[in-house]
Amino acid sequence: SLNHCGTRAVNLTLTNSGTFTILVHDDDYAQTSSYQLSLQSFTGGGCGGTPIVCGQTFNSSLTSGAQIRAHGFATAGGFTIFSFGGFSGVQFDLYNSAGTKLFTRTPATATNIVLAAGAYTLLVHDDNYADTGSYSFTVTCPPVCYYSITPNGVSVGFGATNGTFSVSAPGGCDWAATSNVPWLIITNGASGSGNGVVGFLVQANLSPERRSGKLVIQGLDFTVDQDGVPVLIGVDVGDVGASGGTAYTNGLYTLIGSGEDIEDNADAFHFARAPLTNDGQIIARVLSLHAAEPGAEVGLMLRETLDAGAKHVFLRLTSRTNVTFRRRLGQGLSSVESPVPGTNSAWLRLMRMGNTVAGFTSSNGLDWNYAWFTTVSLSNRVEAGLALTSHRRGQLATGLVDNVSFGPLTPLSGTWPGSGVRFYLGGEPLGSNGLQPLGGFKMLVRGTPGEILRVRASTNVAAPFATWQPVTTVTNSLGTIPVLDVQALTNPRRFYGVEKLP
Repeated sequence: SLNHCGTRAVNLTLTNSGTFTILVHDDDYAQTSSYQLSLQSFTGGGCGGTPIVCGQTFNSSLTSGAQIRAHGFATAGGFTIFSFGGFSGVQFDLYNSAGTKLFTRTPATATNIVLAAGAYTLLVHDDNYADTGSYSFTVTCPPVCYYSITPNGVSVGFGATNGTFSVSAPGGCDWAATSNVPWLIITNGASGSGNGVVGFLVQANLSPERRSGKLVIQGLDFTVDQDGVPVLIGVDVGDVGASGGTAYTNGLYTLIGSGEDIEDNADAFHFARAPLTNDGQIIARVLSLHAAEPGAEVGLMLRETLDAGAKHVFLRLTSRTNVTFRRRLGQGLSSVESPVPGTNSAWLRLMRMGNTVAGFTSSNGLDWNYAWFTTVSLSNRVEAGLALTSHRRGQLATGLVDNVSFGPLTPLSGTWPGSGVRFYLGGEPLGSNGLQPLGGFKMLVRGTPGEILRVRASTNVAAPFATWQPVTTVTNSLGTIPVLDVQALTNPRRFYGVEKLP
């Protein structure tokens, strides 16, 4: 039995299920008066209990008739913060659904706890079940923020390039990206919440020294390792008559060279070069060419060997800024050339895509115009660089070239003359017999990088385009792509068209 006088409380564990009786009486069964009685359970009972939810601040009070208040709290689990306030002596106990006390706290305190999914009860009472007063508490459920990035870094060539990486975080978790070096620039996604993507630009490295920078996201490092600019080594090729040289300072190449020319079946010129393996490109801007002969030339070259009669592709400028696309398709053969219309194209670009080499020009380094393309079988490893000839044996010419970059292929940037997709049928002036070495008829398709294109062909130009026979479907990832029609070998006449696919 339990015997309590006045305002008292007792904690009792009932071990058996069933019906219980509480007798209320005066101690001598003589006096009469009013009384109050409350029954409260750790797992859901209590006087005037109110359910609570995340983000709620609750204010209430303990009274003589309700000296314990039980607040139910249901959660799907996670990080939870409880903050408490109230009169001196008030006590806050959190129980799980099994009746296990998880903590006891007092006013002006807070606690952080990770809760499993389930139902909980927050009991509020005076520490001796005697005093009354107001109390308050706040429940906050911030997300548990954890972050990851994919990938953790990248290695790039010395030329300017861009890229992205992914940030993973729960919803509601904010993050920000910062760069620790000025040459690594955040272009989009500098901040976000939850999952996101950070875009970045790596500026060209004009130093021969390799460098490293970081983008930092919530303490995680995305590392960019960038190659130093290859030091082009100058060499005289063929019978030049006077020795040339190459100097490099802060991104500027100064070439001095002699030589009769780069044409016919043997060349004589100065060549500043470095090895380039497999597909790739070289880009440069010609600042000036000083020579006594108007036929002096400077430009970009891909060359199989340093032999005077080696196969090569040469995109060159004269002092009058006239552009020519020249190539030697076999060892010791006479070179052939195709003049390129227009002037003031100081920027030059050669792109090697398999056995296709395409040339482009630009006045600003952003908007690239088609020059010409050729098909030439070169070894995997070629010499790539800057070529200069004075056009007179024994007489020296000087060329200044900057913004030199080469390495992996990158998409053509900017706008270009015309709109939509365009075919270029340059290549070589092949007759019907000339298609055999190529295995078909080759064309260059130019458009917007990323387009999916389907090339069709027909012997009847008047036929509905939907009936034209598909030649190939390609993703134009670079903005320009070679297409070979093998069926042209057995068709005397073919018309071509292209469509963009969704």
